[in-house]
Amino acid sequence: SMASYSPIHNLSSAGGHYQFENLRPVQSHFSITSMIEVPIGSVNPYRTRMCILCRIVRVNLPVSYDRAGEDKWCYSVHAIDSSGEIRIIIWEPDLFDRAIFQVGQVYLIGEPTVRFADMRHNKLSNEYELSLTPERSYVCPISETQLKTWSQITIPTFRMVFDPLETLPTKTEDTFFDGIGLLISVGALTWKKLVNGEVTGHRIIEIWDATGTCTIILWSSLAEICADWKIHSDILAFHNLRVCAFKDDNGSIALTTTTSTQHQLNPECKEATLIRHQAESIWNDLKDRSDDQDSLMPMQLSHE
Repeated sequence: SMASYSPIHNLSSAGGHYQFENLRPVQSHFSITSMIEVPIGSVNPYRTRMCILCRIVRVNLPVSYDRAGEDKWCYSVHAIDSSGEIRIIIWEPDLFDRAIFQVGQVYLIGEPTVRFADMRHNKLSNEYELSLTPERSYVCPISETQLKTWSQITIPTFRMVFDPLETLPTKTEDTFFDGIGLLISVGALTWKKLVNGEVTGHRIIEIWDATGTCTIILWSSLAEICADWKIHSDILAFHNLRVCAFKDDNGSIALTTTTSTQHQLNPECKEATLIRHQAESIWNDLKDRSDDQDSLMPMQLSHE
């Protein structure tokens, strides 16, 4: 129940409540406590008076369509919470400022319309999608400070379904891969000149999980900031790594970052916890079997 999000005035201080035709407080139109907050993974057409608390991870460009011989346009956003992902369509963008949706921002979205996803335009895993209309739907940006006051509510930065690293050889070139692992090596930063003449940072790292290891090629700013990452300590999660033709020193398929790649350092998720426990167990076992602690190399993890 949305009653757990009261008092209502705290929501007002989170950045303002937006209705499509203009900006005014949500509570002047309906009571937030009468709304049912529904996880994205539980959205279906049979729910009424619902809202979702979600993070926007993508704002798509406007597209045009024909309605009764009249040219119209709309745009969509991708939203996530800890239970899933969903596409949200705004059919009347002239009544709703597209700039309100900011990637990375958390929103409370009230009374969307639910329908089956149009798979011609929707590539997300959810079988449903939402649409917002100016007559009934509301959007309220929520600050991270406000979000922290709502205990038991965690909105991830991005949504990933991780593949074990051992599955990488089964992937085809130019497909995308979501992976998570313990950082076990970081190469030197080099500079590469691209086809367009731009010079950008380039670095190779390696991550480990209990099923194997993989090489990841980092580009641009990501190649530079990774100098602060801690080998044998930090867990890295990546979304939208591209499987590339490049082979590492062992002849294995490598992954590369792209402009759509997202990463998270030491994410709070069950996969990260499991990897850390597995690494610590193997490391302790290696220490028990060796008198020379300095000789223990993290690469031994991949051979256990």
